[in-house]
Amino acid sequence: MAKLIPGKVRSQGSLLYEAGKVSLQEVKEKYLYFRVEEESLRYSLDDDAVFCSCAFFQKKKFCTHLAAVEAFLKNDDSGKAALASLEEDATATEETQEKVSFGSLFLDQVLPKIEKKKHAMSYRQLGRRMNTLVNSCGPFAFVACQTSVLM
Repeated sequence: MAKLIPGKVRSQGSLLYEAGKVSLQEVKEKYLYFRVEEESLRYSLDDDAVFCSCAFFQKKKFCTHLAAVEAFLKNDDSGKAALASLEEDATATEETQEKVSFGSLFLDQVLPKIEKKKHAMSYRQLGRRMNTLVNSCGPFAFVACQTSVLM
């Protein structure tokens, strides 16, 4: 969590953790779901995806519940394991994106060459047909017989 939480709020969150008020409910994809006192909290490595159901979080984007979860993730063995799992999944996702990006770069280098050849061949064919048209119909009859030769 990159957001700065004021010391007073962080202290209150630590007290919630020490009182056993933090419960890890579920680990799902890139989120950890918690219950802190009566509030539900979704934790993520992405700050924008973090959410708490309390009114204070809705206003400030941080709260004692989030501070309690961070204390849990830092100090509790199961919290450390859950955070490590989240970080491993994030690393695997980044590696996959790198591979996809590399594949995309490779295709970007190959595909334009193929398309250029395709267009170059069709332009060459069009030029031959135009020459045939002008030679067979004459320059002034070009409009009248262009459809028969080009099609």
